[in-house]
Amino acid sequence: MNMQIQNMFTKCVVFFIHYLQCFQPSKRCSLQHSSLSAFIALCLLSGFTTHVQADDDVSVTVGWYHWDPYQYLDITGRLTGLDYALINEIFNASDIEVNYDEGAQDSWDKNQSDVLEHKKDAAAGAFKTAIRSEQYLISQPYRYEWNSLYVRNLDASYFAVTSVSELVKLIDDGHKLGVIKGYNYTSPELNEYISTQTKKGSSFIVSSTTEEENFNNLYDNKVSVVVADRLVGARIMWKNKKRTGQISELPLTLPALPIHLLIHKSEDPEMNSRMEHILDSFNRGIVELTASGAIQKTIGNYLFPVLMNITVQRDWFYLIDVVGAVFFAIAGLLIARDNRYDFFGVFIMTALLTIGGGLMRDIFVGRAPVVLRYPEYMYIVVSVAVVGFFLCWMHDSLQKSSPSYKAIAYKQQAGWLFVRSLIEAMALGAYTVIGVGVAVEMELSPLWLWGPILGCLTSCGGGILANALRQGEEIKAMKGGLDPECSLFWGAVFSWVLIWQAERLNPTEVLLGVIVTLVGTTVSVLLVNHFKLRSPTLKYIQFSRK
Repeated sequence: MNMQIQNMFTKCVVFFIHYLQCFQPSKRCSLQHSSLSAFIALCLLSGFTTHVQADDDVSVTVGWYHWDPYQYLDITGRLTGLDYALINEIFNASDIEVNYDEGAQDSWDKNQSDVLEHKKDAAAGAFKTAIRSEQYLISQPYRYEWNSLYVRNLDASYFAVTSVSELVKLIDDGHKLGVIKGYNYTSPELNEYISTQTKKGSSFIVSSTTEEENFNNLYDNKVSVVVADRLVGARIMWKNKKRTGQISELPLTLPALPIHLLIHKSEDPEMNSRMEHILDSFNRGIVELTASGAIQKTIGNYLFPVLMNITVQRDWFYLIDVVGAVFFAIAGLLIARDNRYDFFGVFIMTALLTIGGGLMRDIFVGRAPVVLRYPEYMYIVVSVAVVGFFLCWMHDSLQKSSPSYKAIAYKQQAGWLFVRSLIEAMALGAYTVIGVGVAVEMELSPLWLWGPILGCLTSCGGGILANALRQGEEIKAMKGGLDPECSLFWGAVFSWVLIWQAERLNPTEVLLGVIVTLVGTTVSVLLVNHFKLRSPTLKYIQFSRK
């Protein structure tokens, strides 16, 4: 656009030169007019080119502070994070270069003062307040933020508050609240309380410069409760694997508020005009990238840690994993019994169904095999193999020696067959959920594709290996059995629930999605087995000559 304007301006200047030449009274005047015309043209073009170049080379210096995962240094020392990515994308949409001093890691309080004093042009990650509106130019919102409360698990029941007012009463009773210095939270009532207590010099408000310091105070019992951005809290809890299970998020979630970019407001008209140009360019970039879906895609990529925290690292998720392992181990035991295997055969068949699918999945995605990192799976395999082998041996012995026991066992045969089908169906559902959870943990994208695939591989992979090992047995999952299809379908359902939750981040709704997936998979498999449904298979057609 600037080049087109410049070309038009050049044509106007050439026309102006010809216009002057039309009034030449003499050769001497002609020379003077030509020289004057060339000089004027050169000055005009030079000035215009400088103006265009200055407009094209607009850059902005943005301050930052350590706030993982919004802005932080990665293991290579490079600045990265959600806000870093968003600010760069939005400004780049308007051809504005963004500069960071990666060596100047400041606090949020220092970031604000730097923009106010024009040591930096802008600072990201701010709520809009009346005071800030007077001090800064404030952009349109480019994302939203949720705040949550975090406590130690031992204090979770005591701090089960339903409102900020109840929380304030507990703090007044002598419990300490951990906050970030200079930070505003999404609750006006909480902000007012923190401000009032801080001015009084209250020891109940403990200020930190970073969220890591804030959470370490909670881990070390220096504060009783911490208020923090939900994504930041989930990220810290996820990274502190050695302290997993010590801290939990309270059900009380503070309201969501929009996040803005703070830009320097100057009393100098020329400087303020430049700042307003930067503001307008940033706002235009937000509109363009929001319409294209680019902003939402970037935000979704950084929400995986929260999804991991409310799925993979929950106690109920671990329970599902254990239950699925036990059920598959029992299924392997029953298959070994049907084929009259010895103890070694029982152990192999039990291990294949319990860890075979997960092993295939981990190798497929390049993940360290979970069975090597967590010995609980082998404990389950060995326990079920030993106890199950002994119980099956006792069952067979009693059937031979006791006619009454044999008669009872015969009468209960149909019930035992249903229980067996139920165990296998529930194991399939549990491992489908686990497989989708691994896709979330590995941050595979798109989740709607890799979630169902890993869910199916985890739930059906062990059975395929076991059937391949059994001599003369067809691989049911590959010859008409609908178990893989059921796993794929409900894995897709659960994946879409998690994709939907990327914007809502509600642990209760995620748990409901898990329950629906478990029940749906179990019921589907039971119905398929009851009605003897099969998937279409390819037929071999032999052509013969007549």
